[in-house]
Amino acid sequence: MLSASTQISRVRQLQQAFSVLALLNINSNIYPEDATVSSGDMFDYVVVGGGTAGLVVTTRLVEANYSVLVIEAGDIPGVESLNPGLVQYIKNSRIDWNYTSELNCRTDSCLKADGGSFYGRGIGGTGILNYMIYGRGNERDYHNFSEATGDPSWEYKNMLKYFKKSEKLKNKEILNSRFGQFHGTKGEIGITQEDRPFIDKYLKGFEEAGEKVVIDNVGPGKGLGYSRCLYTIFNGKRNDAGSEYLNSIKDNPKLYVTRNSLATKIIFDKDRNAIGVEFVKHEKRITVRAKREILVTAGPVKSPQLLMLSGIGPKEELQRMKINVLSNLPVGKSLQCVVGAFIDFKTNIKANPPPFDPSRLPAPIILGYSAVNKSSEFPDYETQNFIIDDPAYFLTLCSFTLKLKNCICDRLLESSNNTQMMVSILLNINSKSRGSVSLRSTDPNDEPIIEYGFYDNEDDLNEMITNLQHYTKIENTPYFQDLGLEFMEPTPDCRKHEFGSRKYWRCYALCMIALTGRTASTCAMGSVVDTNLRVYGVNKLRVIGSTVMPNTLGGSIFAPEVALAEKAAEMIVNDRICT
Repeated sequence: MLSASTQISRVRQLQQAFSVLALLNINSNIYPEDATVSSGDMFDYVVVGGGTAGLVVTTRLVEANYSVLVIEAGDIPGVESLNPGLVQYIKNSRIDWNYTSELNCRTDSCLKADGGSFYGRGIGGTGILNYMIYGRGNERDYHNFSEATGDPSWEYKNMLKYFKKSEKLKNKEILNSRFGQFHGTKGEIGITQEDRPFIDKYLKGFEEAGEKVVIDNVGPGKGLGYSRCLYTIFNGKRNDAGSEYLNSIKDNPKLYVTRNSLATKIIFDKDRNAIGVEFVKHEKRITVRAKREILVTAGPVKSPQLLMLSGIGPKEELQRMKINVLSNLPVGKSLQCVVGAFIDFKTNIKANPPPFDPSRLPAPIILGYSAVNKSSEFPDYETQNFIIDDPAYFLTLCSFTLKLKNCICDRLLESSNNTQMMVSILLNINSKSRGSVSLRSTDPNDEPIIEYGFYDNEDDLNEMITNLQHYTKIENTPYFQDLGLEFMEPTPDCRKHEFGSRKYWRCYALCMIALTGRTASTCAMGSVVDTNLRVYGVNKLRVIGSTVMPNTLGGSIFAPEVALAEKAAEMIVNDRICT
């Protein structure tokens, strides 16, 4: 009998099979060879972290004729990463850091500890395990960047050129429309749009519910409207920074990549210049040096951990760990992660599970950005709407990927009566709550303490309640009524409150937490790094990636991280020209 527990067992069996398959190195031709590096080796730049930001910056520096060493803790990804149809088998696998967070308990709910792990470990970083949704956020997000730094170059209108530079859009309808001016066609990251025709009926339903339906809600900058999702998929394959950016320079003699190498400390001279990095590979400790700069691109968890282990962070915490303080900065102190709610609707359309297609996501996605007040310029929330025919995929998404309780996922599937479902993940994109990343010990192998702080600011919970009330009204429109769209209650726990009341939705929001791994701000611009991403209080050290964003975004974070890294690379190269 199909159930959440049996489906999880099947997923884990397949993950084990993929791990064995990875030993064959089927994809090794896509990536550079593992470099042989010895203590004392010198490079122009040392990049710590072979994820999205690190590989974009590395590519541009190598193209500018600089020697670069990339230190990556993981290995090359396998077939389960490159094939979009296998995306549900990646989380909590060998290419995931598999972090857990501290329990966050409120009076009427206790959030599970392991729902937030979406941190890629391997060449390509989180880009090798995300859901390939292409988004950019909106103009307001980048205005916040500009305000945090006092630098208008971070405004969306100025960041647009980096999005276009990195993008290779394959969609004539968008390119021939008024939205074409916001997209690029010659970049490294290929983009395609969802094209399965049966989702049109859902778009019509959203339109009747008062939402603007557009062919592109990503490019223009305001971000409002519902659209067929854009994906980082091209020619049937996932496009990430490893398979695309790094692949383009893999044979360049200026490039060195050492895999399965954990950076443990940044080395400074007496003048606080970052001059080297210590890392461990195959239990051997190696120290390399950089002529110019050290670039930390290890993500929103490992980047702050490495900085703190190297003496850059909150003074009291470092002293408690007996770490010599080089620069007293709020490293790890403003963690933001977008939190959402899982919503399930059944329909009167008989489920018709499609045949497996490795080149497609298992279910099409409609991406929506809504404002509660229709006069608003910018969205209050985002919805990722999965149209699901396959019950096995539903259980995987519900219980394995998003970590909801098995009993809830089983109940929802049973209630669907073998009909097509629309699963909506509603994301609160303007959150105020902050969490933290802090050291558990001075051992680099120890997982840091991650506290997300979801709903610590009551305003966020109140906004989520309002957003849930606003969004779920879609089932009352005539078009969606004709489709038999019906909200499925996942648990009776909230029925102690009147259905549809704010108390009901408050209970629901806390019970049905959905995390996407959209994490930022642990080394934020304006507090840890300056507008050029240089770390305050020391020299020749920069941090690059989503960790420097002063706020999370109203959109998926992969494309903005690529654009940020393009901008960072340009700044670094221009600095060298001017000196």
